[in-house]
Amino acid sequence: MTTIDLAPERDDDSLAALIARVNEAAQRAESGTLSADEAIGELAMAGYLIRTVGLRAYPMDGHPDETKEHVVITVHGVDVSIRGREDDLFVHIDSTERDTEDAERYPLVVEVNNGGENEY
Repeated sequence: MTTIDLAPERDDDSLAALIARVNEAAQRAESGTLSADEAIGELAMAGYLIRTVGLRAYPMDGHPDETKEHVVITVHGVDVSIRGREDDLFVHIDSTERDTEDAERYPLVVEVNNGGENEY
């Protein structure tokens, strides 16, 4: 029986490195060069990545103005929520759960469609 390490040791624990590793494993799986044993470890890594960035998706619940699933990702203590509505694509950013010291040191600055930065 294979034991799955849900938070395996890594040389580089950055999000960029985790995403690159999961993408590479997916490409190898698609090309048929990822072994079954490797697939178990890489699937655990993909799950770890999903939990690390707090990736969640909620199915449409039948509300009349919904056109796309509601997707949320949490990175650096900030939730970015995106959902399709009948007349627009709604993006909500919530940083209320950030550590106070971090929020004071690094204010939330947002730019939309290259329209300039705005601090919140």
